[in-house]
Amino acid sequence: MSFFSGHKKQTIFITKDFHKKLTEKCDLILSPEFYWTRKVSLNVNFSYEVKKMASSIFEGILPAGSFEYKVFTLFKNEYIIIAYDIQKIKLELESMGMDMSKVDKIYTLQSEFLKDEISLHVNEKFGVATVDGVVVYLPLKFLESSNSLENILEDKRLSSSYIYSYQFQKISVKPTELNLIIWIFLLLNVVAVLNVVKLEKNRNFLEEQKIAFIKENSLPATSFQIKSMQGELLEVNKSQTDLRESIFYIYKFKLGKRESFKMIKFEKNALSYTIKLDNKLRENEFKKYLLKKPTSSINIERKL
Repeated sequence: MSFFSGHKKQTIFITKDFHKKLTEKCDLILSPEFYWTRKVSLNVNFSYEVKKMASSIFEGILPAGSFEYKVFTLFKNEYIIIAYDIQKIKLELESMGMDMSKVDKIYTLQSEFLKDEISLHVNEKFGVATVDGVVVYLPLKFLESSNSLENILEDKRLSSSYIYSYQFQKISVKPTELNLIIWIFLLLNVVAVLNVVKLEKNRNFLEEQKIAFIKENSLPATSFQIKSMQGELLEVNKSQTDLRESIFYIYKFKLGKRESFKMIKFEKNALSYTIKLDNKLRENEFKKYLLKKPTSSINIERKL
């Protein structure tokens, strides 16, 4: 909010389908379509140490360009890294018809919802959600949410982790201030150099661990094979989770003294069971209970 005018700047979420005209000064939050995000677990204590390894972590993933990196601490030894090419982002926004003179700051969705578990719709087709700490932009059919990102942004207080500032582009520094900045920069670099050997050892150790782990467990070496295996494991996990939830739900049904489950089994991804109930009324109650959460095949044996 401006101190003099009391006017709160508008915050706009930008996807690659955005085509509206900007009419006043505003802040932008970019969808993950504009940058690359990776979550890593590293045995280091500070985010600047992770930033030193960012180019190696993204090696073979990023296209040609001049990439910068931002590192966010998710939990201890767990970090989120964002790779972005701000010049390409600006050119893309301009090609979408955006007046960059009306853009104050640019943020990423990840930085603004770093430790939030969100599930919000953006439009009639897409939404945003947190998946294992990473904020993703995905089809709306995969979300269960009645709230919209636009409503959240109306009162959202933005962080200081912007990747672009219009004012910063126009800053002019006096020679004396520039010298001070250079000396501070050199001092910070001296501190960083003290950690170079440690970082190199960590990187080599991680690489050796990765190679040994792949050999010991006969894992595929390529990312394509790993993603394929990951997809298969996710399907197995979903099947097992659905089975577990179905069994828990069924057993929550309160049985009478003379009522009981006679048989329950899981075979070929299907759950089947037989339940003994006292009368037709109880049978109808049980069927209504199942309608709230459909389960697999069932046989009902009424107690005579």
